[in-house]
Amino acid sequence: MATAKWVSLGIVMAGALAIAQGQSQQAQGQTGQFRVVQSGSGSKGEQHGDDFVMSDPRTTFRYPGDKQVIVFFEWEGPTGVHHFEGTWRSPDGKVASVSDFDYEAKETLFRGHWTLNLPERVVPGMWTLEAQIDGRAAGAQAFQVQVDEAALQANGPSQAEIFKGAQAALVFVESLDAEGHRLNRGSGFFINPNLVLTAFVNIDGASALNVDLATGAHVRVTEVAGWNRTLDWALLHVNAPDADPLEEAKPESWGIGDIDYLMDAPPEGGRAIQPVQITGILNLPKGGQRLHLSWAGNAEAIGSPLLNAQGKVVGILSGVSLIMRDSDRPQLTRRDPKPAEGGNPLVVVPLTAVAPMPPAGKPVTLAEMATRGLFMAAVARENQVGLATICASYKKNRDLQPVPEDIWTEFSRKEGKMAVVVNWLPTANHKTTQQLRIYDSENRMVESSEPQEINLKRDQELYSAWEQPIATLPPGVYRVDVLAGDKVQWRGYFAVTE
Repeated sequence: MATAKWVSLGIVMAGALAIAQGQSQQAQGQTGQFRVVQSGSGSKGEQHGDDFVMSDPRTTFRYPGDKQVIVFFEWEGPTGVHHFEGTWRSPDGKVASVSDFDYEAKETLFRGHWTLNLPERVVPGMWTLEAQIDGRAAGAQAFQVQVDEAALQANGPSQAEIFKGAQAALVFVESLDAEGHRLNRGSGFFINPNLVLTAFVNIDGASALNVDLATGAHVRVTEVAGWNRTLDWALLHVNAPDADPLEEAKPESWGIGDIDYLMDAPPEGGRAIQPVQITGILNLPKGGQRLHLSWAGNAEAIGSPLLNAQGKVVGILSGVSLIMRDSDRPQLTRRDPKPAEGGNPLVVVPLTAVAPMPPAGKPVTLAEMATRGLFMAAVARENQVGLATICASYKKNRDLQPVPEDIWTEFSRKEGKMAVVVNWLPTANHKTTQQLRIYDSENRMVESSEPQEINLKRDQELYSAWEQPIATLPPGVYRVDVLAGDKVQWRGYFAVTE
């Protein structure tokens, strides 16, 4: 029998999932093109290598003890690109939500799962997930939801109360260059009176910062009270007497499988509370600990707090996103190189890594940090890259264009190398040089390619590719910059392990 391939679908994306034992339910009205081999449900699982294993397969869930339901299917069907759709129906038959996904099945046996975060006012009774592939019925899995009203009352603040309590502590941090142009916009929050915690990437390269308070007031900041580039955090003194700081959660009080909350920053503006699950842990020498989340996030949410069920801070959303062994999803970039909705799942730095608070010593100006080489160069405002991919290697097609192979962002030193493939989409004619540079977490260049001539012509696609040795690099997180002349055109991150 062919090996089944996992695809991740649904409201909350998760990693690869290994089949857990569960009841199989054939699709009603199924056409026969896609045959359900088995299906099942559960509330949580754990990462085992490339698989996410369901740890408690069952069909009855009791809220608020259970905060999510995962439904999986295994199908047999034709290979090729298919459109998957999952429809969650509440006990009254109404559609609660719908999510879809396109996936290329390379084997005739493939698998997938959807995840539903149970809402606070969940309707008790028999729920159903109806799966469709290419518009055809492809399975239905039923499960029962019960509500423990007594536990609900004693379970702490509601989601709405957590949102309300966090709003007053949230800020937006806007970084500006020497000419006053915006470099980046991210988030932060008051962790102590007049002390804002944000991600280091939100201040990186700035000549000045605008901090927008929840009250609508704006505060100009030109000094940093404390920072750690490697752990991706920075502290800012911000005079805001009316701000209500968030309370820190007890150290190590979180665990894999926990359902927590992030304060999102939707593209249309404002704030939104986002339930997320802690799905894994990444420990990096010098890079510290990262918590993997089941959420791809928005760029302006970088620097937001991760809150537990009591509304206390577990950690801060990091600007360095690493998705391991993600060989099925290309890494797309835009003209704006920040992470985008639907991109790689984000990671959190635990608050225990942020110390001391409040910081000791004298604040340092942004100008002094730049002089000391603590800031990385900004990506060009009018950059010329349309698509770039970090991968293990590449090959050339019949048109001699490089094509990425084994797309992921974690590499073992034993592999010896990594590669970057760039698709240039120039907005102007420019005869210059191209170069790839690799930096460590402390902004020190550790590898670079030789400069090569390149002739960029407006609106004409051009491809470049590099392979760089990594066997001598210590384990950790690294940054890769692609330059045209002396300007950074694209930036990405990867991890090196033993």
